[in-house]
Amino acid sequence: MATIYGNRFSNRLDGSDDDDRIRGRGGNDLIFGNGGTDFLYGDEGNDHIILGLGPWITTIDHSFGSHISGGDGHDTATLYLQNYAENISIGSSYTRVIADSGDGSPARIVTTMQSVEALVAYLGSGDDYVHAASYGATVRAGSGDDRLIGGVGNDIFYGQDGDDILLGGAGNDSLNSGAGVNLVQGGDGNDSIYAEGGDDRLYGDAGKDAIQAGDGQDIIHGGSDNDSVSAGNGDDRAYGDDGDDIIYGGSGADILFGGDGSDALHGDFDNDRLYGGAGNDILDGWTGADILYGGDGADLLDGGGEVDRLYGGLGADRLKGGDGHDRFVWLSPDEGGDRILDFQHNQDVLVFDGAAFGGITTVDATNFVSNSAGVATDADDRFLYSLNTRALFFDPDGTGAAAKILIAHIDFYSGTQLLASDIVMN
Repeated sequence: MATIYGNRFSNRLDGSDDDDRIRGRGGNDLIFGNGGTDFLYGDEGNDHIILGLGPWITTIDHSFGSHISGGDGHDTATLYLQNYAENISIGSSYTRVIADSGDGSPARIVTTMQSVEALVAYLGSGDDYVHAASYGATVRAGSGDDRLIGGVGNDIFYGQDGDDILLGGAGNDSLNSGAGVNLVQGGDGNDSIYAEGGDDRLYGDAGKDAIQAGDGQDIIHGGSDNDSVSAGNGDDRAYGDDGDDIIYGGSGADILFGGDGSDALHGDFDNDRLYGGAGNDILDGWTGADILYGGDGADLLDGGGEVDRLYGGLGADRLKGGDGHDRFVWLSPDEGGDRILDFQHNQDVLVFDGAAFGGITTVDATNFVSNSAGVATDADDRFLYSLNTRALFFDPDGTGAAAKILIAHIDFYSGTQLLASDIVMN
């Protein structure tokens, strides 16, 4: 066994392919174990200890393999474990690395560690487990079904292939899952989550998170605070939850929920459904036959291309159908005075829930009146249109005993005034 000593300066110390004992002593040292069963000691200073581990380590059960001791300072251990097809387990205290084949044969201690504050690990093809409890860790897993669990530090996890579980914990984490059906949870902090193919479950949790999904039918939750979500390809469900969120649906028939806060939802391609929820939201259907629900608040709804349905909901909303034969829908007279920005006569229609609007089944000259002031002329009039203000009202009784209710101001893209034929009862 070769013995190598550093000094009080910052040294680079390289072991051999055989068994080595290396001590860094003072300074911020860079120590390479290379091959063999090594004993590596950082001693004083902020040291970086790198151990390349291969299949030549044959210690069985609870016998020691290599050993790393960081010593004083903030020390980092880097482990190269790509040659292991076994299941690697690294516990929360970074005290030992265990390899288990999972076939009932005794587990191996690959290396033991003490006084190590940060971990960098490159894992193999087994089903691996890493728990980085106290400090930040960088872990690149292999092709197995891995569990990578962070703690209070800023962790960087790469799941690679396999059905992985990545839990960031506290801290500003970067969580990257590969192909497979993955569960990724950011935890507290401002996290970055990236997923490739597979039907993934992605949760930002607390903090201002950035989530990028890939192919597959994903379920995404931004969590609290102001999040940015891109659902990627596939028929996805994305929830902004609390905060002022930005959500992009991507390709596929997506369902997007803004939740609380003033959110911006972008449907992108295909036939999407967008729900603004509470707050003053922006809903943009883009292309496709989309359904947009503004919810509470003063929302802006833009259907984009093709045949869209727009529900403003409560609050004074602005509604734009875009190209196509669009339907502007009201479920109650009390949804607030909206504004239609681009009504196209003989193409778009206003749709009202018959039960909520006096049980009316058809709108014609008997219950629709158009005049300069938009006032009823007899007790049968229910829908009143003002030529002066281009405003549509609903009158509950036609007598003036109950005040008329503003439904919407109408700006025309084509046509000059609203007709009874522009209204449909549902």
